Amino acid sequence: MLTRGSATPLGPAKAMHLRIPAGHPEGYIEAFATLYSQFAAIIRGKGDEYIPLLPGIADGIEGMAFINAAVQSNASDGRWVKLSEV
Repeated sequence: MLTRGSATPLGPAKAMHLRIPAGHPEGYIEAFATLYSQFAAIIRGKGDEYIPLLPGIADGIEGMAFINAAVQSNASDGRWVKLSEV
């Protein structure tokens, strides 16, 4: 059986060299590295081309509305909640 990341019982010596959590695809760490480097470039004033690619305040508000709708739906036995009702 082949598994990824920490899903394999390797023992502490081998497990310390695994950077990918169990169940995550190979690009998991690289995706965060890309985001961090883009944020750093913007902070340094050298990454204006990345600004449209990164999440902003509106994206955060939309994400919170989604979470709120999911909580409301759960509290209502799974009733569908439109984001416009939140």
